[in-house]
Amino acid sequence: MILIITEEKDISTIDVLNWLNYFNKKFVIINENSTVKLVSYTITDEEVDFKLSIDNKIVKLSDITAHWHRKAQINNSFYSDVFEIPNKNDTYKLVKKFLLLEEKSILDNIYYLLKKKKSVGGYENCDINKLNCLYQANCVGLKVPKTLITNNSDLKVLGVGVIG
Repeated sequence: MILIITEEKDISTIDVLNWLNYFNKKFVIINENSTVKLVSYTITDEEVDFKLSIDNKIVKLSDITAHWHRKAQINNSFYSDVFEIPNKNDTYKLVKKFLLLEEKSILDNIYYLLKKKKSVGGYENCDINKLNCLYQANCVGLKVPKTLITNNSDLKVLGVGVIG
């Protein structure tokens, strides 16, 4: 099975899904509206495996043959039941902080394990800094668009033309 992490209604993803359907390939999609819960995570001498509930469908790491990570992140709710506690006292806040750190650790590990499979893209490419990209492109001699970031509302002072 192929795991696809993408934005809902992404045109490129839809094109790929059409081809996967054409070739009768099994896949499961996670997008920003998916409900993703951790069912179990197991480490033994023989294996490391996890089970996720993705929109109420159980997906095991061992069943995933490849994954495509495109423009999205897993919006997990591993411990959402705990966050529904009505009394939000100091103990609740401490527990919530701890569980959020645990969730991040588990999610980071899930991304790490998925990269061990055949994969295209990845979590580390999900949130690219455009300024870093422009800088790197400039450093290797590529033409980049003129870019101005300012909090000065008087653009004429900066010599920037304003279309009005």
